[in-house]
Amino acid sequence: MQDQTKHPASLPQERAERSEAAAGGGMTGGASSPAPSSPCNTLGANSITLHQGVDSLYLSFPGQLSEEGAIRLDQAREAARSLDDASQSFAQISVLDHLFEAGPTGGKLFRYLLSDHAYRIQLKGVRAKHLPLAHVQIRSGHLMAVGVGQAVSQLRLILSAFGVLEGPATVSRLDLCADFVTDYEFSLADTAGWVTRAEHIDPHLVGGAFTGWNIGRGVVSARLYDKTAEIKVTGKDYMRAVWREAGWDGVSPVHRIEFQFRGAALKEFGAGLHPGVMDKLGGLWLYSSTDWLRLTIPNESDQTKSRWPTHPVWVFVQDIEWKDTLPLTRVPIPMTRVPEDVQLFRQFFSSLTSFMAARCITDADEAWNRLYSEGRDHFEDQAEFRNADFYGQARLRAAKKAVGYGVAYPGGADRAQALQDEAVANEYIKRSGA
Repeated sequence: MQDQTKHPASLPQERAERSEAAAGGGMTGGASSPAPSSPCNTLGANSITLHQGVDSLYLSFPGQLSEEGAIRLDQAREAARSLDDASQSFAQISVLDHLFEAGPTGGKLFRYLLSDHAYRIQLKGVRAKHLPLAHVQIRSGHLMAVGVGQAVSQLRLILSAFGVLEGPATVSRLDLCADFVTDYEFSLADTAGWVTRAEHIDPHLVGGAFTGWNIGRGVVSARLYDKTAEIKVTGKDYMRAVWREAGWDGVSPVHRIEFQFRGAALKEFGAGLHPGVMDKLGGLWLYSSTDWLRLTIPNESDQTKSRWPTHPVWVFVQDIEWKDTLPLTRVPIPMTRVPEDVQLFRQFFSSLTSFMAARCITDADEAWNRLYSEGRDHFEDQAEFRNADFYGQARLRAAKKAVGYGVAYPGGADRAQALQDEAVANEYIKRSGA
């Protein structure tokens, strides 16, 4: 069958029913089938939840862009499109305590793009009457740091600086996640053990090594993967501190189970608007982990999969509780997109040691002095430096990078604001005929 949602007759169902099903009572009634005798019957009993929350939230806000908002956005957008480093350093807009990088385009449907550590905001043009004012992704780190309610409240204030909001936000996508450790090896799970409404069940491999499962490609989908392996790539090392706060030993692999709901599924559950969706988290989790997807202990003597007992580790997943107010992390979450110091220092050390090897230098101080001197001379000879010397170009490049990092580089953010104010003033003068 194709991926789809089927509204359960009653949500939430009693957890006692699931426990009975795990013992062999089945999910949908009928004759009980004894669980096959296997060591995996008990694996998963030693599991602990380390973190749970809304991992991604995508919202669309109905409304109209103001003329002043369009002028400021156009100014920043043109700066982003410039081929000049100095102009690109002004491709930013400051709103409240957020310093957004402006993109050269807004995407397929939208005209403008603003992004920082907290939000990715697409805004429509003045003449786009049938689009929402904005389509926004709230990033996972910001949701962890301030919570969904505060993140959306901040967002509404930010959007009000560019136009007029006209009603509640529509939820176009919601991801619920839980991080946990367990004694069960998910690589041992038989594909047949997944009982799901989804059509696609795909093991995920990296370099030939199993890292998790991707289940479903429709309006509801799931991912189960090794989060400790993933953060080695994404660099979200703050998650280690989050897990330690919850009792992680710092060694055991941390698994993440993630359910993704798109707008059509959320609408069917009556969870298509914010803040109403926040009252539905428990029901969404229970539906997705009970009716839509289960990990079972296969019983070859029973061809009716709905009667196969739920695996103990999956009973643990089903029993993760969702309350109206999700706990906030006490661990500091990065408030900019500046690379971690360890990344900056590694880049420096790599360049230094490469230069030492190339020049056969054994003294690091001597190598650093020569690297700086020869590097400066090299760039001074380049045609791209004809409008500024090495030091001026270094400042320009730093200012340009600071835009992407969301950092108020000296002179950059203030100059960008001044240019936008000037553009607004000139337009008012033009229209007044003065």
